[in-house]
Amino acid sequence: MTLVLTWADHDNIIHVADRRIGSIAAGKYEPRDDKASKIILAGGTLIVSFAGLAELERHRSTSNWIMDQLALEWNPNTELGAVLQKIADKLTNLTQRRRRFRNQALRITLCGWALSDTDEVTLIAGIVTNLDSHNSIMTSFKGIAHEFPHRGGWWENGAVLPPDIRNEMIRLLRRGKRKGIGPVAIADILLHAIRRTHRRNKTVGPTALVGILPHAEVERGRRIGTINIFTTTDGSASISRAMLIGVPADVKRLTAVPSHLSSYRVS
Repeated sequence: MTLVLTWADHDNIIHVADRRIGSIAAGKYEPRDDKASKIILAGGTLIVSFAGLAELERHRSTSNWIMDQLALEWNPNTELGAVLQKIADKLTNLTQRRRRFRNQALRITLCGWALSDTDEVTLIAGIVTNLDSHNSIMTSFKGIAHEFPHRGGWWENGAVLPPDIRNEMIRLLRRGKRKGIGPVAIADILLHAIRRTHRRNKTVGPTALVGILPHAEVERGRRIGTINIFTTTDGSASISRAMLIGVPADVKRLTAVPSHLSSYRVS
């Protein structure tokens, strides 16, 4: 089970996710791949991550399937919630048709930047999942767009953080924000939590992807025309295909803000 930790405020969006994919045989979990990509950088304005089913129709990776659906469903006149529900409906049809996908959990988390009605770059967030509020698997998927807290915040997707690791992470994030730490230091805190969880939970892998999407870079790209940012209601730009680069590095701490998605060893 993937562990994805996300921090977002009005300056940065940060996703950190382990890269392990596994399977269960005879009731026992076995790791299959520690290099899977579970974070997607879309169009320079969105970071999408998932936990759960790693492959969908025709043995395609869930990452590729998500990117195809975003590119297909997003159009200038569609709101985020409607896009997410269309993707949810497709997942419902797919999982009900294929027996091997039944009773399999999947949660897709999206966070990014969009233009508001006042033409300002603002945070958006949403999920597509077949899990209810008690983490029980439902027979259908739902897509929900979220209002984002003014001061930002964090959330987890997939494997559950042990309480002591969660409490330590929250304490470090609160202390760091009081001191005005930047995105690299915040990513370090999330990476440290995944590192500690990996040592206790073998469904969380030994490598992680880190993605940082700064508000300032999106705003700059919009001004000079290198990013066609979509809007929350009646935008004019579609989402491009994934831009994803993995850079292996044996590091204890991050040393620079990645301009793409970078891979770091967490063990």
